[in-house]
This record gives sequence, C-alpha cells and structure tokens, in this order.
Amino acid sequence: MSHEIRSPLNAIIGTLELISDKPRNQEEQVLASTALSASQSLIRMIDDILEFSRIESGRREITKNTFNLYHLCNQVVELASITASHKSLVLCLYIDSDVSEIVEGDQCSIRQVLVSLVDNAIKYSKQGVIGITLSCIEDVISFSIEDEGIGINEQDQLSILSAFTRGEALASDSYSGTGLGLAICGKLLINMDSDIHVHSELNKGSVFSFKLKLPRVAPLTVLNEITQKGPLILVTSNAVLPRYIASQAKQLGYVLQLQTPETMVFDEESNCPILIDLVCKTSTSILIEKLGKLNEQSNIILLVNSKSPLGSNRAVSNLYSAYNTPAS
Repeated sequence: MSHEIRSPLNAIIGTLELISDKPRNQEEQVLASTALSASQSLIRMIDDILEFSRIESGRREITKNTFNLYHLCNQVVELASITASHKSLVLCLYIDSDVSEIVEGDQCSIRQVLVSLVDNAIKYSKQGVIGITLSCIEDVISFSIEDEGIGINEQDQLSILSAFTRGEALASDSYSGTGLGLAICGKLLINMDSDIHVHSELNKGSVFSFKLKLPRVAPLTVLNEITQKGPLILVTSNAVLPRYIASQAKQLGYVLQLQTPETMVFDEESNCPILIDLVCKTSTSILIEKLGKLNEQSNIILLVNSKSPLGSNRAVSNLYSAYNTPAS
C-alpha cells in the first residue's frame, strides 16, 4: 500500500521540481512553488500516517546494533541546520563527557525521534536557540531538546502525545501537520522501554526529554587533564545560549564570563577570546563603539547567521572595521 501511494506522489513532486527549475514568469513560478510545497506536505502527512499504522500493527520491530552516538547526533544537527538557518535560529549540541561514543541500541528509532523533536522545535520557534543535550548516569543516557518557541499550555501538555492531537497554539493555520509526529515518538520510545516528558510554558518555549539505557560497547576515552586557559567572554542578550557555550568552554579549559551588549566592559589590555553573538538580537551599534577600544591582540569571534539581519555582510563588515580602526 505504501508503494502504491508514494510512487505517484514522488513522480508529481519530481515533475514540479523540474518545472520550478525552468525560467518562468512570476505568476507561473508562484503556482509551481505552491503546488510543490503542497505535494511535499502531503507526502510528509502520508509518511506519518503509514509509519503510525506500522507501529500500531506491531510491524515496527526494535533492531539493536552497535553505532556511534556522537556521529548520529551530529548528523541530526547537520540535517536540521539549513532549515534553522533560514529562520535565524541557533542550533546547539552538547554531549557530556560521561556519554559513551560507541553504544548499543536501536539506531534507526533514536534517529527518528531526535529528528522529529528537533524539527518540531524549529517549526514552532521564530527566534533564539534550540539546544540538544546528552548526559549520562551509568548506561542511562538522558536526551533533552529545548527551544524558545511558542510553548504549550498546561492543559494541552496532557494530550499532546495522543495521535491526531495538537495543542491550541500548535493547531494554528501557520503550522501544518497531522498531529502524529509526537505520537510516533512516544510509541517508538515505549518500544525502547522509555517515555517522553514535556515541560513547557506558553510563549516561553518547551523542553522535550527522554532517557534510554544504551550499553556502552567501548570504554570511555580517558581525557587528559584540562589545561586552564582563563576567561572566555560571551556577549549576548540570549538567556539559553550561555548554558551551552559554558559547557563547551569548560571542556576546553575556559571559564565563561557573560556580558550583555548594553552593560559590557572590556579590559582594553586583555587578549582573552571574546565570542560575540550576532544572531540573538545583539546590537551592532553598541558593539562597534566598544570594539574600537580593544587592542590588536584581542581574539574576536563572531557568531553569525547569513540569514539574520545582524549576521549580514554589512554588520560583520562594520564590526571588522571598528576592530581594525585605531581608537582616537
């Protein structure tokens, strides 16, 4: 049944892609793009329904194999990064050093759950950070996907994992979907002796988390003693980003010092790294004034997104000019 449904749709999508690639007038291009978008939405909906039916009928079996969990998570982030960049979202992945790299489990199901949860976080977020965190106690690995999106009210959180159910805010015409994505995630996790937890606040974001027992196949790599390198300054107005940067900085031997664009004070003689967030609504005009006072040895790192107005070539150029122009 899957083949009979998907084959004609794939032919339609392929034809529409060929039509869209050829030069046409504006009206024809809009019509072709609309048809292509609708066809892609339809096949995603059909895939969800077929997958849900497969799980419900007991035909989705757990297949355990040995795999690289780090590589899997990086693949999920790479897959989602293009869509996230189009919305000027920051994707952060943090894997605690206690998490084993090589584990045994259902690689396919874990990837499907992570992809679905990250895609949802992107879909329902207009700005800010999406964070994926892995931590571990013995062989039990905790996965957490956090966003700063529209959130889910307390009542809807009780039913959001049911099939064909979407929260009040999620059911808006602005967000397409069948209401099956989270239901499929829940079923897959149940098959792996786990479940999914939701913590959310309306208009403030959501955290979806789950735990899986994934026996380590190879012993943890013994890390050399970390050489302390001093402070790393992060300039941002975002509340979520510092948590992920701080964890990474600690593993590299740095101590994160958080400053906001409005209140930041730089030691003009210091040469410690300065990471400047140009994605999460950081004011470039304030930064330009401050950077002009730093010495030439300062290590400036710009966190940019080409789709963001603050990450545009002009903003980066202005900051570069300020940093390389001697203070009067």
